[in-house]
Amino acid sequence: ALRGGDDAADRGGTSDPYCAVTCMDFAFKTRVLPKRTTAHWQEAFDMPIAMSDDSMGATLTLTVYDKDLLFDDHLGEVSVPLSTLANTAAPLSVARDLLRKGGQSASGTLGRIVFSAHWRHDPD
Repeated sequence: ALRGGDDAADRGGTSDPYCAVTCMDFAFKTRVLPKRTTAHWQEAFDMPIAMSDDSMGATLTLTVYDKDLLFDDHLGEVSVPLSTLANTAAPLSVARDLLRKGGQSASGTLGRIVFSAHWRHDPD
């Protein structure tokens, strides 16, 4: 489950947000939620990532955009090291402030994103 972004980017005081989720070679996008002031996606993504030194150094990045006709506006992003999500027996709820591109803090709030992550061991 993803919740995030309370930043209006369109003239009517709303946004058409979606979230791009990337990690290593995996990339997913949520559906666009039209004309919203907050977003709540009930979507799940599976990424078959083996636990290794490479994966423990990798980062899960969630970027919230406003869908527009020509160019999508960047509303904020958050990056979480996979090492903080590993070895969790149950889903871990993560809440982080959205940052500008490149992880720069904003002078005001860009909103928050809340998501659940679970590293599930699959021996096959």
